[in-house]
Amino acid sequence: MNGKLRAFLLLLITLIVLGAIGFALFTLRGLDGLPLIGGKTEKPAEETPVPTEAVEPEVTEAPAEAPEPVETPEPAPEIVEPTAQPVEALSTLNGTLQTQAGALRFRSDILAPSQNGEDSDTMSLGHVYRNLGTIRVQFLNADGSSFQAPIEVEYAAEGLNQEARVADLNGDGSDELLLLLRTFEEERAVLLFAFNPDTAAYERVGIKSNDVITWSSGFDAASNLIWYRHGTRTLQYDCYELQGMSLVLVRRLEDNRAADASERFTEYMTDDSRMLIVKENVPATEIDHAKWNFVNFN
Repeated sequence: MNGKLRAFLLLLITLIVLGAIGFALFTLRGLDGLPLIGGKTEKPAEETPVPTEAVEPEVTEAPAEAPEPVETPEPAPEIVEPTAQPVEALSTLNGTLQTQAGALRFRSDILAPSQNGEDSDTMSLGHVYRNLGTIRVQFLNADGSSFQAPIEVEYAAEGLNQEARVADLNGDGSDELLLLLRTFEEERAVLLFAFNPDTAAYERVGIKSNDVITWSSGFDAASNLIWYRHGTRTLQYDCYELQGMSLVLVRRLEDNRAADASERFTEYMTDDSRMLIVKENVPATEIDHAKWNFVNFN
């Protein structure tokens, strides 16, 4: 009896335990889809997202910037041109000329350097001068009216003096005007103005250039020739004759100051544009001093 009872109780307990286990498993299966031991897990269906309309960002217009203030320009000050001051004439010459166009008058003014506040160093005669002066030559009719435009020549020198000579140098029936210039340093130059019958006007005729003064030059009234001294160790005295509107070299004297006094001078003359030797390597006593009166024979 006791054996059967124990078997029955054991069976009952076994049934109770199995029932409890089954109940537990059944309960866990319904929680969040967890699989049973040894079972398969069904994947829950994914929810299809509901499409939403794209929302464009609201565009907010930036506030308009305030315009920058515009400055009203001040009116430019009125420029008042300074009144031109008359240039002082350091020397003035007047005279008359006989030409193919009739009697004329001339006026030559040596004007002082302009004081314009601008420095322009100029080398001339071995000196430096701060400003340039002007020699203005006017040709006038008999009644004082202008015959032609004035001719101006710039100079750089101090204490410039002038002397006028009038002569028909080329034999065309019209007078030439010669201005003989001299400085305080005893430098000399000549300005020649010849009447051109083709233009019926006076024109400057220069030894080297018509726009510069050729210093160490002069006029020999005895021969109506214009002379020009140049060179250093050997000085050359060239004499020019006005032929038409050109200066033509006609004779020359060379002074070789380094040579012995007995062989110091050589004289030339031109013949059909050729330079011929007249006297060669001779002393000063064999040179015609009257013919070469402007030469320093010392």
